[in-house]
Amino acid sequence: MYYKLDEDEFKRIKEASEITYSDYELVGDFIPVESLMIAIEDLLIELDNKEEKIKDLENDIENNYELKNVNPYTEYGISERDFYE
Repeated sequence: MYYKLDEDEFKRIKEASEITYSDYELVGDFIPVESLMIAIEDLLIELDNKEEKIKDLENDIENNYELKNVNPYTEYGISERDFYE
């Protein structure tokens, strides 16, 4: 069984194909329903992978980087009082 794609759906399937590096057996404007289901599954897997990568990056930032309040005056070895009379 085949599903007829409109122009927007065709573009989305092409984008999905580029993202997942998969060929979904398009025949003109038609795609097998099975390939459509596989495309959805592949995109869900990609989404899970991206969410996991974002979570890992957030954890890395939280664990390895400290927020530092840098006083621009002391950073260059001068005092704020040098600018006041």
